[in-house]
Amino acid sequence: MRQRFPFLNALRAFEAANRCGSLTEAARELSVTVGAVSRQIGQLERELGRPLFIRHPRGVEPTAHGRALARTVSDAFDRIDATTAEIRTDKATNRLTVFSHTTLAVEWLVPRIG
Repeated sequence: MRQRFPFLNALRAFEAANRCGSLTEAARELSVTVGAVSRQIGQLERELGRPLFIRHPRGVEPTAHGRALARTVSDAFDRIDATTAEIRTDKATNRLTVFSHTTLAVEWLVPRIG
């Protein structure tokens, strides 16, 4: 089966490094080592066959391909974040289930539910 897109951890590392402009800051944000972020980005670059960053002593700068991928990945992550936030706060899913004796429910609980 063909893989639809690169590994999500590699995309997360790439997106964080691009946004932060630094592998160190991306690692801190993701709670992993700088080496782990570097390996994930390297894996993504090998998968795509192109460099995504120009490495500088004090940070990283995206290449043209890196900027193009960053726009798409950032947009996708923003959409996922918005949808999950919407699902979490969906009023239809805020439900309380109560088990009780029928008499208690009819005589006391039901009149007070409104």
